[in-house]
Amino acid sequence: MTSKSETRRLSDKEGDLSSHPVLISLDQTYVCFDVEQPCDAKQELLITRSPTVPNNVLVAFRIRTNAPTRYIVNPNSGLLSKDKPFQNVVIELVGNRFNPHHRLIVQAIQVQSEAEMKQVWKSARLQKELQIVPLELSTTLMNIENTNNMDSGNTQETASLSSVLEQSSRTGEERVKELIGLNAMLKDDIEKINNNIITAQKLKEILLKHLEQRKKLSENLKIKLKTKEEEYVKLVKKVESQENILKHLQTPKPTDNNNCVIS
Repeated sequence: MTSKSETRRLSDKEGDLSSHPVLISLDQTYVCFDVEQPCDAKQELLITRSPTVPNNVLVAFRIRTNAPTRYIVNPNSGLLSKDKPFQNVVIELVGNRFNPHHRLIVQAIQVQSEAEMKQVWKSARLQKELQIVPLELSTTLMNIENTNNMDSGNTQETASLSSVLEQSSRTGEERVKELIGLNAMLKDDIEKINNNIITAQKLKEILLKHLEQRKKLSENLKIKLKTKEEEYVKLVKKVESQENILKHLQTPKPTDNNNCVIS
């Protein structure tokens, strides 16, 4: 269970990120899990060392969460150098048990050596020299539900605006003020629509990515099924062979009367 103190502690660590150094970048900070699949949902992150970091300086990173029993992160820490500026990280949601209060953050700090990496996370340098990148967590179902809510909300606002225009009886200066207000409302609506379009495009990318993952999973399951079927056929043949041998051994042998001696 996620504790409120852990959630608050991670939120406090995020704080004001504008004054923090830029040591790393991520290919995505929006992590969306496909919790409807039969196995644990996984997402990959690519952590990249910033080109502005001096060549002789190493960058240590680690990933923290307020739900350590729900997430398996591999690797959960590492070292980036000039020769190795990239690191792929896999985040696995155990049992697909997602909670909106879950938090994941990536922390990074400069170090001079690999030995220093183990001690730096306890040093006072964290207060000023630590870069923190919060990850936004979600699921495919939550995104689809939010998109549906946005569509219904836009429809209601359009109907409300049309009603105001039809029922208004104002004239002159009052009408001008009313139209100015409606114009501002329309601009705000356009901005919301543009944001919704961006969100919908992001959802499309997520769904396509998850669809590709489902295809790979389906292919892997087909391969495993074929292998199991072949193993089953071999076992059936082996069992039949063993049964035939057993039947042969259990069949009574005919006696040879010519060799019988009566005393």
